[in-house]
Amino acid sequence: MKPNRYSVASIAIPILVLIAIGFVFACDVFESGTDPGKAPLCRFEARQNPLNLCVQFLNDSDNWIDNEAGHEARWRFGDSNSSSDNDPLHCYALAGSYTADLEVTNPAGKDQCQQRLEVD
Repeated sequence: MKPNRYSVASIAIPILVLIAIGFVFACDVFESGTDPGKAPLCRFEARQNPLNLCVQFLNDSDNWIDNEAGHEARWRFGDSNSSSDNDPLHCYALAGSYTADLEVTNPAGKDQCQQRLEVD
């Protein structure tokens, strides 16, 4: 009886393919930041355009999906203006200190977070 001989490539390539598939799946699951049945965890970024008083707000909340039934975002920009867009662009009339607030809601609950901004 002749022993089976396998090359390193014939064993390594399928294993590497399986590892790559698992990695892609894991990244997709964790990157989305959603866990059905859990209340949202509010987070956002605010990036001011250096040429004007406009700020791009980016909703980075966990367990929250834009345009999903029962998922809502409510922004208050600290200057009596508000928005329900996911990632709104807001231009302030005057330079100054503002407290921006985001409230996110999903079917399992809601969360709120805020940031103090120096707009100049």
